Amino acid sequence: MDVDYERYAEGEAMLGWVNLDAEVSLQSDPEEWLLKISKEVPALSANGNEVGHFKMSLSGHGKRWRIHQVVSGEEVDLISEGTASQDETSTLQMLVNLRAEGDAQTLQGLVHAALVNQAEAQDTFHQEAAFQPGKPEPTHRVG
Repeated sequence: MDVDYERYAEGEAMLGWVNLDAEVSLQSDPEEWLLKISKEVPALSANGNEVGHFKMSLSGHGKRWRIHQVVSGEEVDLISEGTASQDETSTLQMLVNLRAEGDAQTLQGLVHAALVNQAEAQDTFHQEAAFQPGKPEPTHRVG
């Protein structure tokens, strides 16, 4: 395997990374809500921010729902695991992981806009990170 590390570093530098951890109080079905969000966040590519990967999950009450998209324009996959309890309070743990072309702070703002503009959800953000990755310095290089 021949790896051009300089070219790889140039590609990495084009990406913005956004990671987010929050609680969401939902007034709707988690699967429907995730699918709705999944249409808004990957639409970043319409603004010239090509998606490298987008992952999002909701978990709580014995169940986990997750979506992922690996390339802009690709169909979003929805996977659900577990059996949800009949708890009427729908506060769920949300994780978002986005890698897309563009400025990390701008991407973070677009993700926030998609999340907070939902009438059926109240978000409480706990931890966030938005950054451009540095040049990789692998310990072992393949040549």
